[in-house]
Amino acid sequence: MKMIKPGIGVDQFTLGISIEELLRLIDEEYEKSELADYIILKFKYYKFWIHQISETVTQILVSGQYPGKLHGKIGIGNTMQDVDELIGKYVQDDYVYIIPDLPGVCFELKDVEDSEEEWNNTTAPIEKITVYTAEEV
Repeated sequence: MKMIKPGIGVDQFTLGISIEELLRLIDEEYEKSELADYIILKFKYYKFWIHQISETVTQILVSGQYPGKLHGKIGIGNTMQDVDELIGKYVQDDYVYIIPDLPGVCFELKDVEDSEEEWNNTTAPIEKITVYTAEEV
């Protein structure tokens, strides 16, 4: 079952696993890039941030047609209005949205600039969901 678990992981992938274990668990093509402190591995639905020194996963992002849900209710394509009604109050933190009572998960919304409608953070669809260790906040 596909599941988003705040502060813990996504599906069978948990925060803190080694890059070697990650690559054993997921057998598909990926793109690799590097930042100052992180290696980023991008798969079809997943993007993993791996700390360069510890070589462990610190963040997992899901996007695209990823079918999993947070609490079985919120996934890609839902809205922050859905989050408010089904999970709890949220706040904006820079360009992401967090649920103060549910640390370890954040949401990025789709930019709907091609739409005729005015963009609204409550009705814009969720495009990306990231799970991270709660201490990173």
